[in-house]
Amino acid sequence: MGNALVKPANPDALFLPFQERWIRDDARLKLMEKSRQIGISWSTGYKAAERTAQSEAKWDQWVSSRDDLQARLFIEDCKMWAKLLDMAAEDLGERVIDAERKITAYVLQFANGRRIHSMSSNPDAQAGKRGGRILDEFALHPDPRKLWAIAYSGITWGGNM
Repeated sequence: MGNALVKPANPDALFLPFQERWIRDDARLKLMEKSRQIGISWSTGYKAAERTAQSEAKWDQWVSSRDDLQARLFIEDCKMWAKLLDMAAEDLGERVIDAERKITAYVLQFANGRRIHSMSSNPDAQAGKRGGRILDEFALHPDPRKLWAIAYSGITWGGNM
């Protein structure tokens, strides 16, 4: 354990207790006030892969990340979880999802045909899409009300946040 002042109750656990509580919470809408770099995006990637890969999954997941780099990092986390959990998934790379607005997403497709689409925080990228929503680092978005209004309407007929 090195020189750590606080030692976890189970040093062999994959997740810290608060990350595990976040993952196990199956509420339709989840919000968390958090600090930065505590592994919530990482553990959210686990939950997104787990939920999307289920054979009975009904919806794609649409992830709004802070910027293009964060979008790529999120999909990389999802790919890592898919591989670790031995899920059949294919990295489709960067795909154009709206040519007119020049909006792209990094896409991971599972054997059931469902996908995780990870993109930058442009609220227009969420418009017209049905399925789950993940608004990563929402508090840092320049226009959170617009992002919320567009993303929330996308789960009205299915999916979750």
